[in-house]
Amino acid sequence: MAFPQDGVLRSAGALDKLKRALAMGVDVIGGIPHFERTMAEGAESIRILCELAAQLGCPVDMHCDETDDPLSRHIETLAFHTQRLGMQGRVTGSHLTSMHSMDNYYASKLIPLIRDAGVHVIANPLINITLQGRQDTYPKRRGMTRVPELMAAEVNVAFGHDCVMDPWYALGSGDMLEVAAMGLHVAQMTGGGRGFSASTAMASCPAAAQTSCCYRRTIRWKPFACAPRDLRYSAPGT
Repeated sequence: MAFPQDGVLRSAGALDKLKRALAMGVDVIGGIPHFERTMAEGAESIRILCELAAQLGCPVDMHCDETDDPLSRHIETLAFHTQRLGMQGRVTGSHLTSMHSMDNYYASKLIPLIRDAGVHVIANPLINITLQGRQDTYPKRRGMTRVPELMAAEVNVAFGHDCVMDPWYALGSGDMLEVAAMGLHVAQMTGGGRGFSASTAMASCPAAAQTSCCYRRTIRWKPFACAPRDLRYSAPGT
């Protein structure tokens, strides 16, 4: 993936480097709008990157709204340009942790917009619970996006690992059962049929979204019929 990690507008020469990577055969375009200097530049970065993706026929995976700021609403812009450019099913919004802090009324408007735009969502439970809420005293926010609500609205939601061993997270094993266990707990999906929803987020949803960049985060995923049982009886690292 061609990912301008410091911001395609914020970092000098980032757009030219991204285009060179695409010319060399990289076939997925990334972005990080919430890391641009202003909200306006974040929105502009989404427009630029989505139009480039539409022109080249590339899927898009945005690190989007990975912040506790409820006013970080770049996923709305991403959904808008996805529909405008006819890219339904080829765009992924990763993290979306600001949705955890948004007021419920705005979220009730936003979630159908994501669904109608055909934007995939990837929650990354391990890194989300690690990084979000760092500036809180108490109570501390969990930070992960609204997984049950998105699933209930029939948005294609997947669990991912994101970083495995880097400065942000050094405890990763690449084991997606570990990811599922954290996701179930953080999203309070441990009861009733919600365990199966987590298995869906580990298997069929990543497969459906693999035209985007979700496959790179779902290493070692395996389908399972009953997530809680697999999680309880699986040995660490297997």
